[in-house]
Amino acid sequence: MNPPLTQWQGRTAMVVDDSASMRLECCRILRELGFTNILLAENGQQALNQLMQGQLIDFLLTDLNMPVLDGVELLDAVEKSFSGKLYVAVMSGLDSSLLSSVREIVSGSELELVAILPKLKGREINPQRDAR
Repeated sequence: MNPPLTQWQGRTAMVVDDSASMRLECCRILRELGFTNILLAENGQQALNQLMQGQLIDFLLTDLNMPVLDGVELLDAVEKSFSGKLYVAVMSGLDSSLLSSVREIVSGSELELVAILPKLKGREINPQRDAR
């Protein structure tokens, strides 16, 4: 395991994805980066509920294609409802049309888009293997 990045040590991240295996994989990666507190949500509405209850986060990693409230709708709600700097990374297995919506939402806001990640396709994530 690589040493954690000091800029993220002691920080809180939230992973939002409807796939349990993706949430586990992202959680593992964020721990390697140094995040000590990682919150999980299955969809944008669960994430928004946690944030509305006062949960503070420094980094949001969200899938764009989810049921109930998708990632674009989540980012739009966060941008309109919360103030303060928030680093954001999005994952998508979809075409780039949604990404223009993401860029439009974060443009001129306190949301800082730090990564656009392709969602893993065709790779089974094995939580038992990854836990080693």
